[in-house]
Amino acid sequence: MTRIFALFLFCVSAHAYSQEASRPLYKVGDKWLVERFDLWKKEISGSREHRVIEISQSSVKIDITNPNTGRVMRRITDLDGNTLRFGRRKFDPIKINYSFPLSVGKKWRYKVSGPQARIGTFSEEGACEVLAYEDVPTKAGTLKAYKIKCDGTYTSTAGGNTGSGETFSTRWYSPEARFYVKHEYKSTTRRGVWNQYVDQLVSFELQK
Repeated sequence: MTRIFALFLFCVSAHAYSQEASRPLYKVGDKWLVERFDLWKKEISGSREHRVIEISQSSVKIDITNPNTGRVMRRITDLDGNTLRFGRRKFDPIKINYSFPLSVGKKWRYKVSGPQARIGTFSEEGACEVLAYEDVPTKAGTLKAYKIKCDGTYTSTAGGNTGSGETFSTRWYSPEARFYVKHEYKSTTRRGVWNQYVDQLVSFELQK
């Protein structure tokens, strides 16, 4: 009986670690509503609706709308969902949050640079690893997701001043939602924590 139980646990473990997620197949009209919780103020600071409006052979255009103000920002990603451009900010080469296919234990490195707001530049590099494939409870329901941790360092310049610090990002990507269901983020400067928040998926609607 003990040997059978041990074999069962081994099979379950092997199955869990053999899970693999392919690149999301986005479709025009796919949309996700994401809510942000400000960890400084301990309150919800707003929400954004992400909607796919155009897909080409190499990129995806997504409009991000503030439901309260109606303001729209354009985000362009590669087919994996990594940011190529956000508003007027163009990333070089790209901001790599995902490296498909995803599987537990996969690792990769990233290096990216681009404009900092309208008056400076930034560069960031770091490493990512898929830590787990697990259930994640959200307002959109409990979804299976890959836990991806990316930690890095950055340097920014603005108005002749140079700053540096670290970034800590944990993102849970759900193949079912074709999107992340949760994102915890923190950045620091030499003086301490600069920014920290949690984004959570509230609802989503996918085209068939």
